Amino acid sequence: MQDTFAITIFFIVLSAVVAAFIKRICKDKCLKDFADDVVTLEETTGKIRHGLLNVENTGLELIYPATQKNDNGNDETSVILYKYEYPNIQALIRYHHELSEHGKKEREKQLRKTYHPTPLRRTKRKIQNVFKTVRDSVIEVMNVLISQVKKQLPPVRFSRLKINMSPRSNRNW
Repeated sequence: MQDTFAITIFFIVLSAVVAAFIKRICKDKCLKDFADDVVTLEETTGKIRHGLLNVENTGLELIYPATQKNDNGNDETSVILYKYEYPNIQALIRYHHELSEHGKKEREKQLRKTYHPTPLRRTKRKIQNVFKTVRDSVIEVMNVLISQVKKQLPPVRFSRLKINMSPRSNRNW
């Protein structure tokens, strides 16, 4: 019985580690296409920034072509926007004439793959959609189970807990 429990815990921990690794290397699909290109970023406040886009899994960095002064008067060479700041982005614009020749060819290739997919690519999309639907269903079931367990557990009260931290305590820390 204990071996089964240990194996279950091992697989849960292993799954969590693999999921964390995958989450670490995954980047936003839309922003990934703009990576390493010169873009113009317009915020909802009306502030417009121009520079080279570097995309990470936790956010994005816009590297300015020249040093600029920020609101405090300090020099800055780039700005970092984290994922929770994405709602502040009104537009991210990549002008076609600012792309390199290689960038233009890559864009045309991407458009061709998107609008005229091969049968293999269409099958891949359908399979991915099925797995994503299953994943969403599993997450929803887990959330329901967790909420049911939370409802059944009594609330923990810390008000009765008293800890004696006075120097006169006989504890040897």
